[in-house]
Amino acid sequence: MSLKSVMLSLLLSQALFLCGLPLFLQLLLYLNPLVIMVVWFCILIFVSLAVLYFRGEMVKVPRL
Repeated sequence: MSLKSVMLSLLLSQALFLCGLPLFLQLLLYLNPLVIMVVWFCILIFVSLAVLYFRGEMVKVPRL
């Protein structure tokens, strides 16, 4: 995973999160405030995987 992919993932996920923030803040009326952190983390993971897929990169996990 290159640095360019990491930066692109972070930029896109933060932009997507900020665009949906008014909707996510309404979740606080019904759920625990921890929901915002979970939503942010899910968006970050989803966007990171999408960027890796579209750039044709792979994450290599070494064997222990």
